[in-house]
Amino acid sequence: MSTLSSVINSVREAVSGGKFKPAKLLPAALLICVSLRRTGMSAMDITSEWITELDKLHIPIGKNTDGTPNLITAAGYSLVKCITKSIKMSSLVSVAGTPGSITFTGVGENAGGPVVIKGANDSTFIIRGTVQ
Repeated sequence: MSTLSSVINSVREAVSGGKFKPAKLLPAALLICVSLRRTGMSAMDITSEWITELDKLHIPIGKNTDGTPNLITAAGYSLVKCITKSIKMSSLVSVAGTPGSITFTGVGENAGGPVVIKGANDSTFIIRGTVQ
């Protein structure tokens, strides 16, 4: 299991050009922070990045010399829109868990005094999700 300091060190090594060893397992808190900052897939954002790359390659992105619309960029947006829609609508994320991977603690009281209950899942499980 990775600690937060090992993840930070891995990022520092990657940024500084050192030998990069990705973390085997990211801490849950870091995964939650990263997922909260993500905006989801956007056909417009992807197309904007693609058009920027076309411009870097000196491929015309504006209107054609005769003033007609550039159908390459329109077709690119249409393609990206279809792909992102398909990914969002058809993709399925599955997460599997092993026995003992979820633990819980319950506290309460009864006539005899305080009660603490500890437990864990006793079988494997699958959680399904979607791509945004």
